[in-house]
Amino acid sequence: MLADVTGGSVFAAFVVQGYASAYDDVRLRDVVRPAAVPLVRRMASRCLSEPGVLASVLTALSMRDEDVLRRDAAAGPLGRRLEENEPDAPGRSPLWVAQGAADTLITPRLQRDYVAGVRAGGREVDLVVYPGLDHLSLVQEESPMLPDLLAWTEARLAD
Repeated sequence: MLADVTGGSVFAAFVVQGYASAYDDVRLRDVVRPAAVPLVRRMASRCLSEPGVLASVLTALSMRDEDVLRRDAAAGPLGRRLEENEPDAPGRSPLWVAQGAADTLITPRLQRDYVAGVRAGGREVDLVVYPGLDHLSLVQEESPMLPDLLAWTEARLAD
């Protein structure tokens, strides 16, 4: 799955470090290849909006995901914790999902697959795709998504 996402190793850094911090049985060195441990620690310690993150992101993007994670990364304690933390109920509240059609980070196909899975579980999901917007432009102040989100939310609260 990481291979389907541009910079999957960047996301992996946040997930793996988070799980290693939260669970004693998940150890970074058991999941991440030794050469990538410093990169994962650096990435996970930074906010994606801070200037210094660019160097880590560029380094991570230059690596193949198989250079970061061990082949069996999702086995053992991490795999069990990931499974344990996956919601098993679809939820009852409606869900609104916005997608930039030009998003190369979370691609429209990945988002459609996610929405289809949630809908298959019985949850009401409204998916809105915004042509020409990518991952960041979708959430910028001038994005047409923001007024749509507010209107959608206000309509749900009015009911």
